Amino acid sequence: MVRRRKIGPAYERSPLQKSGEWWNRNLLILVSALLAGSAFWFGTNWVVDGMLNFLASGGDEAKEKPFSSDDTMWIIIKLVGTSLAMLFVVKSRSK
Repeated sequence: MVRRRKIGPAYERSPLQKSGEWWNRNLLILVSALLAGSAFWFGTNWVVDGMLNFLASGGDEAKEKPFSSDDTMWIIIKLVGTSLAMLFVVKSRSK
């Protein structure tokens, strides 16, 4: 008696479908991580250049702005924070 080989159940996905889902999922994770990193970067710029300078000058626009988001300390904070935000998104969304 000859047995016929089965490919698999009827509901099994093809390799192309599996790889397409993998690419879609990972591309979504990458885009989400980039958005979270960009939001942290530009949010930090807004807080430093806008809010801190506003609070330090007491709302007087004629005074010199003591804070700048281009200082070395703020760039390091932005790099570390952006990396952590991106890492958090990637770790929370990946399987």
